[in-house]
Amino acid sequence: MRMIRAFVVLLFGGCCLTTSVGQAQETQNLQGEIRDQWSDYYAAQLPRYKFALASSPAEPLDLPDAKLRWSNPLRPGTHGDLFVWTHNGRGVLVGSLFSYHSGDGRRVAHQFQSLTTEPINCEYQGGSNFQIPGPGLKFQPIPDAPAPADSSVYRLTQMRRLARQFQAFCMDKSGFQPLRALAQPIYRFTGSEIEDDGAIFAFVMGTDPELLLVISALKTSTDPQWHYAAARFAADPLKLTHQNETIWEFGDRSKQIGYVSQHGIDHQPIRPILEKSAE
Repeated sequence: MRMIRAFVVLLFGGCCLTTSVGQAQETQNLQGEIRDQWSDYYAAQLPRYKFALASSPAEPLDLPDAKLRWSNPLRPGTHGDLFVWTHNGRGVLVGSLFSYHSGDGRRVAHQFQSLTTEPINCEYQGGSNFQIPGPGLKFQPIPDAPAPADSSVYRLTQMRRLARQFQAFCMDKSGFQPLRALAQPIYRFTGSEIEDDGAIFAFVMGTDPELLLVISALKTSTDPQWHYAAARFAADPLKLTHQNETIWEFGDRSKQIGYVSQHGIDHQPIRPILEKSAE
């Protein structure tokens, strides 16, 4: 009789365990499905933004594709997609549409960082127009960098090696914490000349970009040389070091030069309503 009871407990215990695992797998699949819908939602918002350089208001920046799908484990439930707007093949604006838990739904936000030296204007359908003040970047020569190679393939290798010389940090309650560098650039500039080449690297928390590093071969009075520029992609204090020497810092949220962030631009249920998105 004891053996029968033990068998029954084992049988039903096994069923409960199987059901629990099945439910967890179903939940995980559902989260993946919903996350895909959120990427569709983010992409559907892009036509609402019409960006143009202040010096060329009649030439809108090219509509981008998603360059990075990210999430942040230290900010549970926060995720977004990152995009790069271009002008004549060169990235001039990085933006991210993202969302996070708010009540029984999700609050939507956007942030933009200029990668150019002049203001960028935005006509924002369904919201207030805004300007991203310049300059967004300030380039400096990379110390002891080799001359840019003639080969486009090898220049990418050079940029990746140079990027590894930098470290980025983000402030939390216990001080500056290191950010993880993505091995591959999130975007590479295009162009036929050496001085047109460059790439955008990201330092991330989870996969959430907090600081952007642009490495570019810029023309000088003699030959092209590798330069770097840092750009914030977060509101928290940041710093960038090169071979253990601090070369760039951000700490004052009131200084919005080159950067704009707005929260509450939309509120959606857990499953976003794609029909509300702009066409």
